Amino acid sequence: MEKNVRKVEKFVANCNDMLSGRFLDFNKKIENIANSINDSDDILSYLATKMLDKDREEIFSHAFTVDNKTKNGKISLPSEEKEKLTLFVTVINDLYSHKLNANKFLETYFRSGQGSPTQLFLEKIIEPFKNMIADYFKVDKSLTLADLSKKEEEILEEEIVADEEDDEVNFEREFEEEDTLALSLGNVVRVCDELEAKLKFEKKHESIVEDFSFMISALRHACEKKDMQSVNGLILGINYVSQKIKSAKYLVNELNEIVYNIYQSENI
Repeated sequence: MEKNVRKVEKFVANCNDMLSGRFLDFNKKIENIANSINDSDDILSYLATKMLDKDREEIFSHAFTVDNKTKNGKISLPSEEKEKLTLFVTVINDLYSHKLNANKFLETYFRSGQGSPTQLFLEKIIEPFKNMIADYFKVDKSLTLADLSKKEEEILEEEIVADEEDDEVNFEREFEEEDTLALSLGNVVRVCDELEAKLKFEKKHESIVEDFSFMISALRHACEKKDMQSVNGLILGINYVSQKIKSAKYLVNELNEIVYNIYQSENI
C-alpha cells in the first residue's frame, strides 16, 4: 500500500514541478505527468471509474471553441466532475501523444491579457487536475520532487538500519548458539575423559575395552571438529559396546543426555 501511495505522490509532485514555472521543456513536463499516471494502478483505477467512456471529443470541442469572427479561442470548462476529469485526461494524453501541438494549442486557447498562455494552462488544467487526484487519495497537494527524494532517502536509511539490526540480532543469536554448542560438546569431552579414566581400571572384557577406548577417542575428536553427524553415530556405537561394562553405564547415560539436549535446543 505504501508503494502505491508513493506513486500517487509522484504524480502530485510532477504536477507541482510543472506548476512551479521552472520548466525548460513543456513537452517533457507533460510526459512526466502522463508517465506518473500510467505508472500508478490506483490512479488508473480511479480514472476508469470516474471518466466517461464516450463523448470525449464532444467534451473537448465544447470546452475549447474559436470565435468565427475574431478567431480568438475561448475556454469553457465543464462543471460536472466526470466531464471535467475526462477533459483533463484527454488534454494530457493528446499533448503527450503529440495529437495536439503544444505551442499552437496554448496560443489558440490560453492567450489572455493576464499572464502567459502557459500560466493560464497551468491554472485551468494542471492545478485543478492535480487537486482532484490529491483530494481523492488524501495526498499532500504541496508535495515536491525534492520532498519525495528526501522521503525515499529516509525510507532507504530506515531499511538499511533495519537490515543492520537484523544482521546484528542474527549474529548474536548465531554466536549464542555456537557458544552453547561449544559448551555442550565440552561436556561431552569431559565425560569422555572420565570414561577413559574409568576404563583403565576395567580388567574384564579387554577386547570390548579396546573398542570402547577407540570410540571415545574418536568422539573427542568429532567434538573438537563440531562434527555432529559423527558425534551422533559414535554415541550409538558407544551405547552398543558399553552394555557389558556396568561401571561405565552412568557416564554413558550422561553422554546420551548431553547429546539429546543439544538436538532439543536446536543448536545444530
